[in-house]
Amino acid sequence: MSIVHTGRLSEKLEKIIDFRIGEGASDKHLIVLEGNSSCPRTDGTQIFLPRRESSFASEKDNELLIADSTAHEADHIREINEYFGAEIEQLREGETNLVQEFHQRNYSELKENPALAGWIDKIVKDRRIDAQRREQLPGVKRHHEEVFHPAAEYFRPSVKGMSELDVFREQYLQKSLIGRVIEPIPDKHKILLEEVVALTSTADSIQRDKEVVSRIYQKFKENFDITQPISRLPPMFGTGNHSQPNTGSPQQGYGKEVKPREGREDGKKPEKLDGGKEKLSKLGENGEDKTKNNQDKNKEDEGAGRNDDDRTSLYQQAQKEYGVRIQVVEPRFTGEMAQKEDSFRNMYTGEIESMKRIFRQLQLKHYGDKEDFQGQELNYEDYLQSELESIVTRIKGNGKCFRRGTQNEQRPAWAVLADITPSTNSYKILEDIRAGLFINAEALGVTDWSIGLFGFSSNVLYVINDFPERYDSTSSNKIMALKKEDDGGTYLGPPLRAVGSLLGRQREHPKGITIITDGEDQNFDDAKAAMREVYDQKMYPFLVVIGREFEKYARSLTEEIGSDHYTVIDRDKVYELPSEMFRLFKTFGISR
Repeated sequence: MSIVHTGRLSEKLEKIIDFRIGEGASDKHLIVLEGNSSCPRTDGTQIFLPRRESSFASEKDNELLIADSTAHEADHIREINEYFGAEIEQLREGETNLVQEFHQRNYSELKENPALAGWIDKIVKDRRIDAQRREQLPGVKRHHEEVFHPAAEYFRPSVKGMSELDVFREQYLQKSLIGRVIEPIPDKHKILLEEVVALTSTADSIQRDKEVVSRIYQKFKENFDITQPISRLPPMFGTGNHSQPNTGSPQQGYGKEVKPREGREDGKKPEKLDGGKEKLSKLGENGEDKTKNNQDKNKEDEGAGRNDDDRTSLYQQAQKEYGVRIQVVEPRFTGEMAQKEDSFRNMYTGEIESMKRIFRQLQLKHYGDKEDFQGQELNYEDYLQSELESIVTRIKGNGKCFRRGTQNEQRPAWAVLADITPSTNSYKILEDIRAGLFINAEALGVTDWSIGLFGFSSNVLYVINDFPERYDSTSSNKIMALKKEDDGGTYLGPPLRAVGSLLGRQREHPKGITIITDGEDQNFDDAKAAMREVYDQKMYPFLVVIGREFEKYARSLTEEIGSDHYTVIDRDKVYELPSEMFRLFKTFGISR
């Protein structure tokens, strides 16, 4: 999933507040950032938003979710201003919680269950506010229908195991805010549900809310024991927390908390939330995407894909220039190797599948199709400007608010350079290095990103999978066949420069090299110089050192390029190596 930090959108969000409430409103109604898992809300004066949003694979969908939440809460503030009228400034000067004040003035007589009254009030207000905004802005309506509502359905819990009252509350929420009910409605409640939803739709202004909420509350009271504890339902996707207290005090009557999708066995994750899993997983037996053969060839012709250089001549050139011997690892298709590979695959299935899922999402985010009129990545700022101009001029905009139909230029090329000197036999480090290579390469195999897998010992560079090669069963066999060398020392400089020369020929961006070693280099100055040379060529090296005793060495080796270019794994936690390799690639190759 992509992560969007709300603070970086502050200027855009302030424009939305001005657009929804009035010019200069953002100076009065400030945005307050809370915890990452908090829900959007307002006290009638400020807008509280989570510090970051990561619900969708697409960065723009996450940005749009934040923007839409801001607009939603701004609309609440606009209504509150209308309701209190001339009193509003005096109330704000007294630092009154205006949401609480509204609740106190209108629902204090509904004493059997204040939590239920406040909850119904939120449903009524949110339905009206979202419906009005979708009616005013057709682009928002389309995006709600295509993106937000499928996501909201995915996050709603199952009603199985709930009390009758909680079942009805959940289905009332779904019908009012999403427009449909996910699971069958109990026969005895079908008519009642239609009645309360119809009542909800009659609240066309905040002045009507008291009457409508009181009538719905009475319907609940007539059909259920509303004095019983009710559950905290999960937040409604994109419209705030419907268990948030309206009174500023702990809710009365709440029992257990229901988690999103609790008990759900049916329903697939929406494609935009899932990252296009089905689209990107049509692979052949060797891991090749059958639907993309011709596309890959076109990408190469356009200069966006892999290079078809004569690798033999490149190896010879690197050997001559850097004083390193390059040896291509030969596959060993034996029963022993097959058994070893099956053992690795069974042992690390969970890790591999988890990483595959994330890589599919990341690939969709950073290399997905972006259409002009109906793309998944809406340019919210352009969209708002277009809608505003349409309202003012009465001339309908051209609707071109989505990113154009071009491919994102960010395609990572990444290398792993692993130390296979004799010392790696200690603590079975080589076995964990092999596992790290295998897990990450298997996961990356679902993408068409360029990956290079190499080993080094003394002055020899071992090529397991070069960049133009698509990872397949031969590559995985070579990983199994990788073995420690019986002699040789740790000389990082020459093999690192050779890998850098191969990586530098790739046209993708960004480029990075994960270097794994379990000891100090025997030519420290040369290794440090090589790290700097690679870094200066915009190929970013990241050193993973196994053994806490080598932390000072790692810090010294990377001091010229930055402290975030090294990490240390304790010897007794070397099993963390695969996840650390994955973190480096995801953080520096994709997300940043």
